[in-house]
Amino acid sequence: MDRNVGDGVHLTVGAIEAPWARDADGRPVETSYELQGEKLVQTVVPDAETNFPVVADPKFTWGIVTGTAYFNKKETKAVAQNGALVAMGSWALPPGLNAYVSSHAAAITVTANKAHSAKRCLSIKFAAGIFQPRDYKGGY
Repeated sequence: MDRNVGDGVHLTVGAIEAPWARDADGRPVETSYELQGEKLVQTVVPDAETNFPVVADPKFTWGIVTGTAYFNKKETKAVAQNGALVAMGSWALPPGLNAYVSSHAAAITVTANKAHSAKRCLSIKFAAGIFQPRDYKGGY
């Protein structure tokens, strides 16, 4: 994706990989992207052999400076259950970096646990070197 910043100059603000989708058995499911105005829409086309649920591309947004990753309920649960491992492993990092990683991992894990308990999902916004975990409902 690019943004016209004037005088015919375009600034690349993100790239989109090829779409993918898999059914509950891990088989590929037909999928494609379509640009609808300023929105990129993914369409998944199950067939008679498709077993649900179907997992498709995770949602990820990125601007010029910040980005946000959106996790579905299953991914939120995995972060909630395993996020503390990152904080525990940060002891091996250099001083300063270990505190940075462990504090962000702890905040993300706590938010994922709260989101999972409330049957919501985790999102993580990245801005200026800081990870800001939040919960959200719907959409993905």
